[in-house]
Order: sequence, then C-alpha cells, then structure tokens
Amino acid sequence: MPTALITGANRGIGLEFVKQFKSLGYKVIGTSRGEWEGKAPLDGHVKLDVDSLPSIASLPGQLSGLGVKSLDLLILNAGVGIFGMLQASPPRWTTSLLAGPSDGMP
Repeated sequence: MPTALITGANRGIGLEFVKQFKSLGYKVIGTSRGEWEGKAPLDGHVKLDVDSLPSIASLPGQLSGLGVKSLDLLILNAGVGIFGMLQASPPRWTTSLLAGPSDGMP
C-alpha cells in the first residue's frame, strides 16, 4: 500500500487531498499544527508547525513512531501567511516569510 504524507490536512484543500488519496487506497498520514479534528479518516496524524524548525526536525521521529519507513507521495499543502494587505504588515513579517522556517513568525 503506498503511503502519502499531507501537510495542512485538517481543513480546506488538505482535507480534500486526505479524502481523495484514501479513496485511491493510500495509507494517509496527515499533519496539522493542532489536534486532528477527525473530519476524515487518517492512518496517522503528526503535529507539525511548518514555521518552527524544532517541529520540522521532529517529523522523521514522529513518522518512524507511526511505522512509516518511506513515503510514496508528499503533498506540501501547509503554509504560513500574513492576513490582510501585505503593505499594512510590519516589514519584519515579510522578511520572516521570505526567509523560510524560523522559530515562529514575530
């Protein structure tokens, strides 16, 4: 059975990816920043904050703990963003987003 890891799987398009790949016979592992809300069946859930280096670093161990040895499909759906107009946001937020994962956006 192929295994898929879908980040940002708790809602929106990530949740739809979960449903679609489950229907295709994949073992689906979903990630979210918080607890799994249970809107679709998963084969495993991992807490992951893509804006936190320690969280990202913990991912391989968490997957191993679920018995995942390899992935056949990776969907990087999770993201970070600024809500509202970019021009109205503090410059350090934009810099943080462009720089990539940190230990949380300022």
